[in-house]
Amino acid sequence: SGIYPRTYYIFGMLIVAVVVFLAYLVSLPITSRATTRLEMQRFHLNRSNYVNSRFQAFESRRSHRMLRYYIPFQVGTLLTILATATGLTVFLVPSHPSYFLLIQQSAYFLFFPRAIISMLIALLMHPSLRNTVKQILRERDDSNEVPSSTTKHVPVKSLSGNPLNFAAGNQSDMYFQ
Repeated sequence: SGIYPRTYYIFGMLIVAVVVFLAYLVSLPITSRATTRLEMQRFHLNRSNYVNSRFQAFESRRSHRMLRYYIPFQVGTLLTILATATGLTVFLVPSHPSYFLLIQQSAYFLFFPRAIISMLIALLMHPSLRNTVKQILRERDDSNEVPSSTTKHVPVKSLSGNPLNFAAGNQSDMYFQ
């Protein structure tokens, strides 16, 4: 009736993948508690190098927090894209074969938001990267502003008393005398 013979196999695989993904989401709180408990045991066993073990526990916790959001997002979006592409190919291509390339390109188009959001998850979950992004977003472009008459210009001089900041014309005069 227009459905390819292997369609049921493909949809069966997608259903299995979705069930495994849901099982992962359900087990995530349990595994995160076990991971925290294991980190604390390692920390208490390694008392000889207190600073190093504390740093490793901190880095492990930070990585775990980022991966806790990153992995489900990657798997969930991949399953969504595969289900969408399979559904479009199975149901629309038999009735409209001339639109196959358009359908294929629309499925590829779904990968762009996935890539951008994946990078945002990594940026927002890492504290130093998050602070850098906040700082970049807060900065203004002051290069186009004209200095006001109240701006005080201070000449910067070297230890020998020669000026270190000077106009472009003075620079060529200094070096090509």
